[in-house]
This record gives sequence, C-alpha cells and structure tokens, in this order.
Amino acid sequence: MRSCNNVAVCVKIGTVWETYFVESCNTSEGLYCNEFEGGCSTSVGTCNPTGNGNFECNTPGVYPDPFNCRLYHVCIQDGNNAVAISMDCGGAAFSPTTGDCSLSLNDTICMTPQFNCSTVGQMAAWPGNNNIYYICVAETVNGNRVLWPRLIRCPANQMFQDGQCVQRDWSNMPPGTIVPT
Repeated sequence: MRSCNNVAVCVKIGTVWETYFVESCNTSEGLYCNEFEGGCSTSVGTCNPTGNGNFECNTPGVYPDPFNCRLYHVCIQDGNNAVAISMDCGGAAFSPTTGDCSLSLNDTICMTPQFNCSTVGQMAAWPGNNNIYYICVAETVNGNRVLWPRLIRCPANQMFQDGQCVQRDWSNMPPGTIVPT
C-alpha cells in the first residue's frame, strides 16, 4: 500500500518482493516521504502535497510531471481554460526530450530532482527540453511554506534562456537535427 507518510525499502527474496517499513513521517511538521532523499523530508517530491495531485496548465502542450518521472500531462485548450489530462508511462519514464515514454526507471530523470526551487521567482529551462521552463512559486500547506515549480512553455521555435523565451538559432544545430517547418 502506497503512503506518503511511511518510508519503506523493498527487498527481493527469491521471486518475492518483501516490503520493510523503516520510518514514519510526521506530516503535521511538513515531513513527507521523499524518494530522492531516501527518507522523510520537507523538500518537494513525488508525495508533494501541493495542488492535490492536479497539474496546473498554463499553455497547451505536453509536460513532464515535476514530481514523478512516470507521469506526463497533456494540456489542451477547452474554451477559455487549459485542462490537463494526466498520462502514466507504467513501467517506463517520460522523456521531455522525445515526448514519449522511452526512458528506463533507472534514468537520472527518476533518480534526481529535475528542478531547484530555493527561492520564490527562481526560474530555469526544464532539463531535456528548453522549450519548457519553470518558475518557483510558494504555497502554504498544513501551515508549512512549500516551494514548487510551475511549468510553462515558450512559443513554438523558441527556447528559455537567461530568464526569457528567445528565438532558436537553427543555423547552429548539429547535422541531422530535425528542424520544424
């Protein structure tokens, strides 16, 4: 049973996986299970309580889930609102570079956080796809201030660089690069 309050390790004995609980996280103190840190933490992770698991769409497109490498979100325009459809890669990880579920769960995307939110307003291009960027925002959850990344997409043929979306310079691309027309 999955829980954001308990830390467990799994050990394969023969052909059977055994689960051993090793720590209980005190959520009233803002501590949640964090797979990147290997225990209870106030850092944002897969068990991040912000947004109640809902991905916030700002612009249409396909986005990686900032907390779970197995998930991605398709944002579509529905009238005046952008709506997220969440997709699960199952036994694979989503690649922001190729836009598909082509990575193994041992990939660095699953093993290390893909964002750094230490201050509000901090921003950077998303690793593997510089057409997507994030801005760190703050939210109070259970009386605790939590920083998390809000993902946004630059317009087509643009990339996020030095705090802004800029036109891509296709002339410097390596031979064989597919260039949109």
